[in-house]
Amino acid sequence: TSARLPAWETSLVPVPMLRQPDDWFSAAQRSDAPGSKAAHDYYLLMRERVRVLSSADLNSLARYYADNLARHPSFDIPSNHYGYALVLMRSNHADTALKQLAPLLAQDPDNLPLRLAVAHAELLAGQRAQALAHYARISHDWPRNQAVALDYASALILGADQAEGAMAEALLRPQLNDSDAPEVYRIYGRAAELAGLKIRAAEAFADATFLSGHAAAALDQLTRLSQRSDLDYAQRARIDARIAWLTPIVLDQRRLRVNSSGADGGDSL
Repeated sequence: TSARLPAWETSLVPVPMLRQPDDWFSAAQRSDAPGSKAAHDYYLLMRERVRVLSSADLNSLARYYADNLARHPSFDIPSNHYGYALVLMRSNHADTALKQLAPLLAQDPDNLPLRLAVAHAELLAGQRAQALAHYARISHDWPRNQAVALDYASALILGADQAEGAMAEALLRPQLNDSDAPEVYRIYGRAAELAGLKIRAAEAFADATFLSGHAAAALDQLTRLSQRSDLDYAQRARIDARIAWLTPIVLDQRRLRVNSSGADGGDSL
């Protein structure tokens, strides 16, 4: 069964972090022509991003970048400084990461991965006001980009402020129409929670649970939510529709487990 939410559901509803590279890449919505220098440069940045995010040994990776940048002029290219900056951010050295990123952004001020990396490093370095201002400018320039919306919303909800939560909720609401990523729904749920939209938040958390592969747990969350006495007509109808859509999926999964257990038991006799 597909994990994609039904169209009727997403149409009804409206850290920062280093996400998995495939999600980030697909969200970036690049328009550079294949084979162009810009496309090649972007590929190099994403190659280093994959290298960093998949590394289980950040200390060794930091030495790899630092030693090669110091010793080999041919290694001194923007993508390697970018990779080094990502390692530094993951190793709690955001101030040093900013020093790696600043010259790169000065040379290529419209580069989206670099702009997001600088804003994220500013946030990690304790420069939250500057980071939020940076994210606001990026969001203005890339208004429908999921990577931008997620990073900006993640930065906003860190403040645990209702107004900032409302901003984050508004940023992410359009993303729900075209996303299967649990992370989108989790961050949206937290934003809605901060904004005072408790029912929307609970629905989003249930959606995130389902999209994470836990249909039965999501159904339990929605069933508990449906028992609240303060739901208005629209909320109850929306939740009941979710339950009606999800119930046969859960029943099918349980039936498959029972059949599988029976088959295993038969083989063992």
